[in-house]
Amino acid sequence: FPSHDRFGLGVGENVIWTYRWHLMESIKRIRTYYPMVHIIAPAFIVNDSMRRWFEVCKDVFRMCDSLAVHVYEHESFDPTFAGPKTEQLKQIHDLYLPLCSEINKPLAMTEFGINSPTRSKREKYEEYITFAKSLPSVYAGVNYYHINVKQDIDPQYHIPVEDVSMFM
Repeated sequence: FPSHDRFGLGVGENVIWTYRWHLMESIKRIRTYYPMVHIIAPAFIVNDSMRRWFEVCKDVFRMCDSLAVHVYEHESFDPTFAGPKTEQLKQIHDLYLPLCSEINKPLAMTEFGINSPTRSKREKYEEYITFAKSLPSVYAGVNYYHINVKQDIDPQYHIPVEDVSMFM
């Protein structure tokens, strides 16, 4: 496989195939020793290269129980919000929903968050609940990024500590 950046991925095609092989071998090993464990396929960064990674890895994703996605917004997940948007949720749904249907796997939103240092923790908490409840039924679960009781890492994502049990 060529090692140049033919697909605009920032990496060569051989990196995708190497990733696929390591993922497949890891899943086989996990299934050998822990046959009942629920395996979530790793999420990819939302960019133009996602389609190619899926083309190459789709058969390995069939070996998993669900597919991970990560969704972040600048200020709000509310679709009526007029400010800047990442459009990550739309991009993910455009790509993942047909794939999930094709391979009959649910999604698992293993990370989501609002990257705004100006919104209060309470506002984010309430919006996270609304957002999680608004997701289509193809989602097997959601996990807010990230539960850090000390709140010393990435503070812009945090919700009030007393409310994290809603996400557990």
